[in-house]
Amino acid sequence: MASGSRDRLTIDMRGMREPLQALAASQGLSTSAVVRKALTGLLEVGPDTMPGQAMVARGVEPLVKVTLRLPTASAALLKRRARAASVPQGVYVAGLIDGAPPSPLPRDHSDAVAALRSSTDQLAAIGADLNALMRLLRLWPSPQVEGYRARVHSLVEDVRRHLDVASDLIAQVRAARGR
Repeated sequence: MASGSRDRLTIDMRGMREPLQALAASQGLSTSAVVRKALTGLLEVGPDTMPGQAMVARGVEPLVKVTLRLPTASAALLKRRARAASVPQGVYVAGLIDGAPPSPLPRDHSDAVAALRSSTDQLAAIGADLNALMRLLRLWPSPQVEGYRARVHSLVEDVRRHLDVASDLIAQVRAARGR
């Protein structure tokens, strides 16, 4: 690879440098090779695909580096707020420019998302059971069963609407935090 085509990135490892170096050494690779290998799977790009091409193909605008000179207190505040929102500082600044900075995650955010996923999974299972019940109720056509069939059908529709809303919400949360 020509030196002019290299992309360099500095990452705050937050205490993971030694375990990363140990992993690289155990695999007989450089730390850069281990990181590239991990990112290849995460970014869903093949070794023959240029990461920049993959970003453009997915509709994500390529990023450029911008250097800001801020007073120490402002830089510290930027760092705290970006971490509280669980986004990189660049994403936080871009949000400020757009007039919509990412909001801080509540302390129980991951617990709330996990609970939403769990309850949505349970509701999907209930929906499947209700559909099976509807199939059974069709086997006994009678006026007494018709009232139950109508109520179960209404409940199935309510479950479907809720699952649609919950799925959209989960996708929005995932997309907002993945920027």
